[in-house]
Amino acid sequence: MLAIEDLSSLKHIDLSHNQLTDTKAFKKMVNLETLNLNANKLTETSSLIYLTRLKTLDLSENRLTNINSLSMIKNIESLDLSNNQITDLSPLHHLTQLKVLNLSGNKVRNISALESLTNLSVLNLSNNEIDLEQIQVLRAFLNSCDIKY
Repeated sequence: MLAIEDLSSLKHIDLSHNQLTDTKAFKKMVNLETLNLNANKLTETSSLIYLTRLKTLDLSENRLTNINSLSMIKNIESLDLSNNQITDLSPLHHLTQLKVLNLSGNKVRNISALESLTNLSVLNLSNNEIDLEQIQVLRAFLNSCDIKY
């Protein structure tokens, strides 16, 4: 029987709505371009650092608090982190290829790390703890981005 770890040539995989608690199984899937892990029980993303070809990643509806490992996925274009427990966005600072970012339903208070994401066209910050002044400052940096808050 073939284990999921052995599927290194896969480009797209959807494992949403499972009971996954970690990302270890994806460590060798270096060719992945799309990964959907929506609605699992993930608390960490450390093994995703090896997925350097990833363009689309859905980690919504998990139990994430720390997203530090995502800073290594430099080519990512679409990232859904909605409905987690995230407070610190600084790991996203270097993800300058991002075009779509969903951070709704987290515990975010400071959005200054997003100012460098000038390729963003869609940003969802709804249901967080962000004040209007921060949104206005961010709009100056991301003037062509549709920001929902």
